[in-house]
Amino acid sequence: MFFNSRKETIRSIRLFSKETQAFVSVEFALLFPVILFSLMMFVELMRIALVIVFVGHTLENIVETLPTDNVFFVLSEEEKKDWLSDEVVKKSYGIASIDNINMTLQTFSISRDFTGLNLDDYHSIPMLNISLLLNEKFITPLPCFFGLGDSFQHEYRQFVGDLINTSVL
Repeated sequence: MFFNSRKETIRSIRLFSKETQAFVSVEFALLFPVILFSLMMFVELMRIALVIVFVGHTLENIVETLPTDNVFFVLSEEEKKDWLSDEVVKKSYGIASIDNINMTLQTFSISRDFTGLNLDDYHSIPMLNISLLLNEKFITPLPCFFGLGDSFQHEYRQFVGDLINTSVL
C-alpha cells in the first residue's frame, strides 16, 4: 500500500511537471503577440523620430548654406522652390522623396513689402519663408489598426533673411 502511494506521488509530480510546461507555453502564446506588437511599435516610433530629425537637420543645413550671391535670389519663386526641394531630396540620402514633400516658399523684400518705400540705395537680400510638409508612409500596418491612417505628416518652417543687410553698409 505504501508502495502504491509512492508511485502515485511520483506520477502526480510528473504530471505537475508537464502541466507547468504546458502553462508556460500558454503564457508564451498569450504574451508573444503583445511583445511582437510592442517591438513593432517601437521600431515604427523610432523610424518616425529618425525621419523627422534627419529631414529637419537636412533642411537646416541647406538653409544655412544658401547662396549669398544674387544668383539664387534672381530666380523666380517657383525655381527657388524646385531648387530647395531637389536639394532636400538629394541630401537626405533617400529618406525623403520628391513625392513625399510639398514645399511652399514666399519671397519678400523688407524695403518694399514692409515699408512701402522703394529705396534705391538699399538693396536687401530678399527674405524667405520656407514651409516643407513631409508626408511619409508608415512601415508597419499597426497604425492603420488604430485608425491613425497609413502615413504621418510633419511640417518644417524656416524663416531666412536679415533685417539689415550689413554687406551694403
